[in-house]
Amino acid sequence: MEKKDKKEIIPKKKIKNELIIHIMILIILLFICGWDRVVNIPRFPKNFLFLTQICLYTNIIYYIINLYHNLKKQTALDINPNLLFFLNFNFSISFVVFIMYWSMIILDKTTLYKKETKVKVPTFLNMLLHGGIFTANLFEIFFMNKRKKFPYIKIVFYFFFTIIYIGILYISKILFNIKVYPFIYGNALKFLIIIFASFISCLVGHYIYIFLTKQKIENKNENNYEEFELN
Repeated sequence: MEKKDKKEIIPKKKIKNELIIHIMILIILLFICGWDRVVNIPRFPKNFLFLTQICLYTNIIYYIINLYHNLKKQTALDINPNLLFFLNFNFSISFVVFIMYWSMIILDKTTLYKKETKVKVPTFLNMLLHGGIFTANLFEIFFMNKRKKFPYIKIVFYFFFTIIYIGILYISKILFNIKVYPFIYGNALKFLIIIFASFISCLVGHYIYIFLTKQKIENKNENNYEEFELN
């Protein structure tokens, strides 16, 4: 009976730990969102056109939904497959935001900001928006309870997402004269290079996600093999 009780307690502990991690991450994301709106750059509703902002809000939605599922879980491995697709997307996009933003800042700030623009975003907030969210998703993967199988987004999704997103930016410029990123409306070659780099960054983030989650599966198989050997 004691062994059975222990087996029943372990999953509950894992669920509780996962719940605590999700609450902490959500609090951090809400803090970032609140600080960002106080600074108010970019202004509402224009902020929803920026990939950084899209990444922030989709992650907030993911962790809110995850908290709801945490409360309904019966076992540590009871995870909605749709949430894993959502995590896959969030991880890839947060990686793009992290890599693309700091690459452009280091190489040429004018790809993001016009020469006369003075960025007033606090440095620490900038780091949280363009790296902190990606770090949160890394924590989510490292502390996630192991599963037998992870579903993955198909690569073609990232291609269509890129096309649709850029299309929305162009429509916003044509209809409302809202220019989100300077490079979108400038040199055609630079535009194509950035689009290609964004798509490749999505794929890199996607394959990093696959690598990290597949490692968890392999480790689980090794542990099971070791248990079998001991028995």
